[in-house]
Amino acid sequence: MSLARLRELRMVGFKSFAERTVVEFGPGISAIVGPNGSGKSNLADALRWTLGEQGRALRSRRAEDLIFAGSANRRAVGMADVSLVIDNEDRMLPVDFGQVELSRRLFRSGENEYLLNRQRIRLRDLVELLDDANLADNAFLFIGQGMVDQALALRPEERRPLFEEAAGIRKHQRRRKKAENELSEAESNLERVRDVLAELRPQARRLAAQAEQQEARMVAGAELAAALVAGARARLSGAEIESQRHADALATSRREADAALGSLRDAEEQAAALTRALSDRADAEQRLRERLDQARGAVQRIELAQTRSASEASALIRDRERIAEERAAATSRAEEARRRMAAVLPEPDRGAEDALEQAEQRLAEAAHDADELRAAGRADEERASTARASRQRLASDAERAARRVSEGQRRLAAQQEEVGAATERAATMAQRAGQAAEARASAHAAEEAAEAEAQGARVAASEAESAAAAANEARSRLRAELQGLDARREALDAQLETGPDASLLRSARARGGRRFTDGLEVEPDLRLAVEAALGEVLSGLVVDAEDARALAEAASVMVLRDGGDGRTRASDRAAAKLEQGVVDAGGGALSAAFRLDPDAHAARLLARVMWVPALDDAFALRDLLPPGWRLVTRDGLVIDDVSVLRPAPGVSTLEWRATRDEVGRRQEKVRIELEAAEARATETATARASAETAVRVAREALDGARRARRIADETDRSTASAAENAARELAWQEALLERAQAETATAAEEAAQRSRELEAYDEQQTGEGASDEARAALAALETRVAALKSERDAAAEVAGEARTKRDRAMEDRRRAEVALGLAETRIEELGRDEVALSGRDADLVTERERLAGELATAQGRRDREQEVFEASVASARDERADLLKAEADASAARERLRVAENHSRQSEVAEMEARLQVDAAREGLLVELASIGDDGLQTLLAESEQAPPSETPGADELPEMLEAALDAALDTWREAAAAGAEPPAPPSRSRIAALRRRFNDVGASNPFAVQELAEIKERLESLEAQREDLEKAIRDTRELIVRLETLMTEQFPQTFEALEGAFGRRFHQLFGGGEAVLSLTDPSDLSATGVEITARPPGKKKQPLAMLSGGERALTAVALLMAMLEVRPVPFCVLDEVDAALDEANVGRFSTALRSLAEEIQFVVITHNRGTIEAADALYGVTVGDDAVSHVISLKLADLPEDDPRLVGKAAS
Repeated sequence: MSLARLRELRMVGFKSFAERTVVEFGPGISAIVGPNGSGKSNLADALRWTLGEQGRALRSRRAEDLIFAGSANRRAVGMADVSLVIDNEDRMLPVDFGQVELSRRLFRSGENEYLLNRQRIRLRDLVELLDDANLADNAFLFIGQGMVDQALALRPEERRPLFEEAAGIRKHQRRRKKAENELSEAESNLERVRDVLAELRPQARRLAAQAEQQEARMVAGAELAAALVAGARARLSGAEIESQRHADALATSRREADAALGSLRDAEEQAAALTRALSDRADAEQRLRERLDQARGAVQRIELAQTRSASEASALIRDRERIAEERAAATSRAEEARRRMAAVLPEPDRGAEDALEQAEQRLAEAAHDADELRAAGRADEERASTARASRQRLASDAERAARRVSEGQRRLAAQQEEVGAATERAATMAQRAGQAAEARASAHAAEEAAEAEAQGARVAASEAESAAAAANEARSRLRAELQGLDARREALDAQLETGPDASLLRSARARGGRRFTDGLEVEPDLRLAVEAALGEVLSGLVVDAEDARALAEAASVMVLRDGGDGRTRASDRAAAKLEQGVVDAGGGALSAAFRLDPDAHAARLLARVMWVPALDDAFALRDLLPPGWRLVTRDGLVIDDVSVLRPAPGVSTLEWRATRDEVGRRQEKVRIELEAAEARATETATARASAETAVRVAREALDGARRARRIADETDRSTASAAENAARELAWQEALLERAQAETATAAEEAAQRSRELEAYDEQQTGEGASDEARAALAALETRVAALKSERDAAAEVAGEARTKRDRAMEDRRRAEVALGLAETRIEELGRDEVALSGRDADLVTERERLAGELATAQGRRDREQEVFEASVASARDERADLLKAEADASAARERLRVAENHSRQSEVAEMEARLQVDAAREGLLVELASIGDDGLQTLLAESEQAPPSETPGADELPEMLEAALDAALDTWREAAAAGAEPPAPPSRSRIAALRRRFNDVGASNPFAVQELAEIKERLESLEAQREDLEKAIRDTRELIVRLETLMTEQFPQTFEALEGAFGRRFHQLFGGGEAVLSLTDPSDLSATGVEITARPPGKKKQPLAMLSGGERALTAVALLMAMLEVRPVPFCVLDEVDAALDEANVGRFSTALRSLAEEIQFVVITHNRGTIEAADALYGVTVGDDAVSHVISLKLADLPEDDPRLVGKAAS
């Protein structure tokens, strides 16, 4: 039986195997059975994945699909972990281990881990290890149903890779491909090396010439540097002597200035004391002045009130005078009206009336005579005479009506003039009354607005006062609360200071450490449990391992930041059983009790601690505790496999810390609220002051508005009364006008009627004949009638004028009646105003008396304040005199200080000039030595007997090194001068000039030429060695490629020949007869030839594969694969339902053939066929539960007793 290469497969979180699953494989055939979808093929995928498979062969699109994704009854996991144990006693894998464990882990972040015997390796290392054992990319390790079908479905040329794999030359092809890539890379590297060599050789020649020039320049530079240093030493020594002399003078001047400054300071202190006293006095005087100003202000306000009262009294006097004047005027108008009313109306002009009547009578008689004359005519003239009489009467009536119309129109025009004048007067008075009413309404509105504003200001002031009181109360409350919180925080901090002391904590923090409890936050109901489980660790420090050694003596408890993960070493099955029991009891892992856990140290320490609600739950689960595990109850009891511990009584440290953190958060909140309250208090105080000012301004505005309203009321009453009188007069005139218009209209209508009657009569009489005599007489009479009409008209005019005069007199009497009514009304109004003024006069008298008393009191206070202020001013005069004396002393001291400072400045300038000469000489020397370079530095270092630097300084380092060397040389020169040594004689200027010309004639050179030349030579030697190595590697690689091609050319036909014989035997075995042949399509070209397969089942003729039935094709493919495994056996082989297409009879032959191959190969067969299962040595059943998790049940048939019913069933079958 074959060796069991695959020993054990362990899975957790891989695909459907969410729980930890262990499959132990034995030698021979292991059959894996189970319903579809139970996860059988996932076992094969786990083996593939552990051996480095990366592609689609794992039946997943993304890497994270390999991790159990969860189900409706099971949550997802975060990692897939698969381990494969391989027997390596024969050193199949090139490692010195008898048993090799290959592991692979995948996290949801996409990170992969590869482990060899639990040590991390790279994927590349894994592939190389498996490739040496022909386990990498070997198609015969995992054979599926698709591969069986593919073996026959491919064209002959496409089958070649399968036969190459069977011949074992795929490995050589991979090596050849790798060698070709390395050859291409080596040739490319060789080309680059040759290019670099071609560039470096000219550089080396150029640097050699520059190095020779640099040596000549170094000699000239060394001589020039020595001369410059000698000359600088002489100049610097003299300059330093001069600088020291001026420094001594400067020190003397500064001592004098210090003495003068002391005197000045004493005088100024005395003056300052007096100034402060005077300032205090000034403050007191200011307060006295303010009090005096307040007293004066009070006096002025009372005097102003008196002035206003006097002004108002004067206004009352003027109002009385105005009322008296208006009453006199009204009385005069009334008297005038009464006089006009008493005037006698003119009597009617009786003479004119009589003359008019006589003229009308004569006219009537003449007309009658004319009528009679006409009647004396023919008989037919009687009717005409009667008609003429009628006409005459009509004409007379018409004339009288015309006269009445004319008189009415005249009276109407006069009345219209009167109405116009009255209308104008009434409009003027109405306008004045309207303006007065508007002014009165405006005054009332202004008073109401002022009253509303004053009320609003009072309300705002009250609200501001309330808001200020509330803000102050809130501020006081918050201050008290903050003080209480501060005290409580201090008490909590003191209670928590039980851990490492301050110095130890600072030392730990300086090394990156911290308190263990810093940042730790625990669920409230599990604080006691966590504190009981951690114990003294809560008072410890978190440090690194190397820092722990330094702190070990001082610290009692330390937690290593890089310590172990604290995970259990108990079996996963025991831990899972305990976890399930704890969860069922209502508990859980104590490591999950942390809301915040920096670096997860607490969770690491509690990885083997579970919590349960009560002690009864802990005792019920105690027997399930793996070694090293503990249970903790919620109230802090710790239970392990040997004891039950109760923590010491006291308040929990975590409770204290949580309380302190809560107090801290409350402190921050209260501070923010206090800042807001302070701001509100300031705002409300400002608002209150503004509101008080607004109240004062509104009160003054209200007083002004009330005064304006009283004046407007009085004006409105007088103008309204005048407007009312004007309106009554206008109504009277309009009534007269209406009567005149009615009379005129009636007269006009009557005149028009008479004119129409006369015209009608004349039309009737037109054309009637008369005798000439009658006509002549009639003409004479008509002439007389005309004369009489003129006379009658003149008399009518005289009578009309008399009537007009009488009408005017009557109109004047009516106007006098109206004026009398107006005057009497105004006299009554003025009487009421006079009564009101009398009342206001009494009020003013009372107010003047009150103001006089207040003024006397205010004046007394003012006089007292004035006396106190004058006494304070008199007391301040002496102090000002003392201050003037102190200031005079200070002025004298300032003058002395000024003189001393002038001397000091002169000495300082001289000393500075001397130092500048030293600095100039120093800088000049440094600049010239810097231009010389390293030789200048070495010369300076020799002056102070210092060793030159081991490496040539760079351009950035040289200035600093020159300054340091010069400082050291100056110290050496000073010591020599102090010892009395004479400095060497300085070289002459001509000598230095000659050396400088020689140095410059050499020219600028590359100061690093020698160093660069050495580097170039070293690099050339290295590149030459690389060139030789690359040329040798290229030769070796080409030889390897030739050897591999030769090996593949020889190995393929040998293997093909052996495979051809094995295929024939396996075909005959599986079919129970018949024959099968393998042939090359192009034997002359073994590198590209295809492989043709022909088969002849028993009882049939030889025919192509396409003509075979499905079962025959499947059995032929199985024969080919078994032949390949026979010729090229593999350590193990996984067959995934390759027998699915075989019937029961062929399955039996397949099982027999499989048993024969199992002598050399370990098989893992995934199958549904009973015959294949019966041939197995071990049976593994895969099931899947409601939570979509796969489980494996194993059964080794060899371990069962012979009378086991399962074996009986197997034998019967």
